[in-house]
Amino acid sequence: MLDKYMEDHKQPMGPLHGLPVSLKDQYHVKPNDTTMGYVGWIYTHEGSKDPKLVHNVDSQVVSELLSLGAVLYCKTSLPQTLLLGEMENNIIGRTLNPVNQNLSCTDIGGSARIPAAFCGIFSVKPSHNRLSYRQVANTNPGQDTYASSVGVMGASLGAVGLVLKSLISTQPWLRDPSVVPIPWRQQIVEETLGRNRDKDTNATSKPLKLGVYWDDGVVTPHPPVARELRIVAEAVEKAGHKVTTRPGAYMMQGLTGLGHGLDSAFTDNSEESAHLTIEGKAYCESFSDYWNSTSVDDGQIVDAVIMPVAPHATVIPGKYYHTGKVAPDAYFIDFAMKLQRTLLR
Repeated sequence: MLDKYMEDHKQPMGPLHGLPVSLKDQYHVKPNDTTMGYVGWIYTHEGSKDPKLVHNVDSQVVSELLSLGAVLYCKTSLPQTLLLGEMENNIIGRTLNPVNQNLSCTDIGGSARIPAAFCGIFSVKPSHNRLSYRQVANTNPGQDTYASSVGVMGASLGAVGLVLKSLISTQPWLRDPSVVPIPWRQQIVEETLGRNRDKDTNATSKPLKLGVYWDDGVVTPHPPVARELRIVAEAVEKAGHKVTTRPGAYMMQGLTGLGHGLDSAFTDNSEESAHLTIEGKAYCESFSDYWNSTSVDDGQIVDAVIMPVAPHATVIPGKYYHTGKVAPDAYFIDFAMKLQRTLLR
């Protein structure tokens, strides 16, 4: 089809013309199954046998990728329910790390950041509703208090940025009212990239101010992970930017301030759940205030935070006893996150 389009129009279909794209098995692609790891979803539409739906629905992001010229060539496995600690379900079985098959390839939901880190590639996890979630299967549809996001992974940072920029260029908010109507702002990208110190004149418009999240006050990263953080922090400072240490204990202090232990997050009724949701939002507001307070010393708010994706490298299959992550603030408050690999020395 793409060759025919090029022959007829003498130009690519779009910026992703011919780019092979795999899709997590949450996304509906006609005329294929979307199982999300459930045996009961085979030959159905999320469990429904309605012939108008079965194999007749595309997720909006799928339609956008096709309109941009992408080639959708396969679906990737995921843990059943998106809640299992590693990549295993009763349809495909266990999926192993492509770099080292003695290791696991991902985490709870087959997310973006952690599988990218485990497999040595790049990813971007936008905030919720930056990209369309319309007609995307999920574990608990209707629950959007703390929602997941459509993320992008790729072998290069340029590829990840191109896909994200291209999807936003389709104006997804015109078809999905949940998407925030914010276009791609290249000017902000250029301004941010331009904030580098001139080594010859020692001049800069305004260096970036980056926080480093060494730990969350609960989990200490393994030595190789801590080493990578030091390498990145030193490189940032060498480039002329500011580096500040972010107190890792803030997260636990914030949760302790809610007035109860973490185990009480499991409630018996919706009223208690609603109350916890309000407390969670109050914590997000408190974190926002904390972020803005980083300007007290020098008048400049922290631009971004460098943190570990996980406290460890990838895990051994069957021995992922817990899925605790360093810096859960970032998940809880729905920040956009980028995973960028660094070269081990």
